[in-house]
Amino acid sequence: MDDLPASFRLVFVMRDIEEMSIEETAAHLKLRPETVRTRLFRARRLLRKALHAKIASGFSGVFPFEGARCARITDAVIARLAGSQRPGDGEP
Repeated sequence: MDDLPASFRLVFVMRDIEEMSIEETAAHLKLRPETVRTRLFRARRLLRKALHAKIASGFSGVFPFEGARCARITDAVIARLAGSQRPGDGEP
């Protein structure tokens, strides 16, 4: 959050941290409500990008499977769960 431009950071804090309305934020900063919306949108986008860049590399080893292997494992788990249900266990 510290890396956000000051104008974006201020709007982000007022709206998402302090939970002020758009109108309250605009009045305090002497901005138009449209400007507050734009700055908040851009602040959130920049934060998403920064968070993605920071944590994306950390998740590569957490879920090492993908694609067909992932589907195969999921299908096997679902099949086992379906096979282990007994009459009266919630199935009609």
